[in-house]
Amino acid sequence: MALRSPNKIVCVAENYSRDGQSSGMSPLVFIKANNAFNPSNHEVKIDIGLRTWGEPELAIVIGKPVYRVAQDAASQYIAGYTLANDVTCDDPDGRDHHLARSKSADGFCPILPFYDDCFQPDEQKITAFHNGELLRSAVLSDMIWNPAKIVSELSQWMTLEAGDIVLTGAPPRVRDRLFIQPGDIYRCEIEHLGSLETVFK
Repeated sequence: MALRSPNKIVCVAENYSRDGQSSGMSPLVFIKANNAFNPSNHEVKIDIGLRTWGEPELAIVIGKPVYRVAQDAASQYIAGYTLANDVTCDDPDGRDHHLARSKSADGFCPILPFYDDCFQPDEQKITAFHNGELLRSAVLSDMIWNPAKIVSELSQWMTLEAGDIVLTGAPPRVRDRLFIQPGDIYRCEIEHLGSLETVFK
């Protein structure tokens, strides 16, 4: 199904078992602005003065408005899933990297232009490659907060609307972080869902 521009992009961080977050904690949540939405050319211009990196993420597409739904009913509000790259850079003042500039520069949410309404997250592998080198890897079942739990938790304090996108967190790194330079290619993959290449300039 074709993806449409969302009202908002809500993101969960530190959501994999190797991130060190306890399953008893609430998820860490932040927002990416709509100008970051990038379903077409997947090209991203970066500021070479700021360290920049990518993060592969399973993305939930909300199918209908949801507010205060129980976890066991949350799946009926999920229209399907797609694959996104949560591009991030350092804040120029060296503070919290979840500030607006670090997450919401133009094009900082490359995403496949479609979603799969039959895909069911389970043991599929999620990976990222920087210029062909494996950087991140896990299986979707490693998520602490699965999609139904995420939608339920978010809906307790905010209304999720039809077309909204929820990023579910990046898998752990399998090597030290590599920072992006102009000309680099960052590829995200989820088994049986798709592959997404972002070209940086």
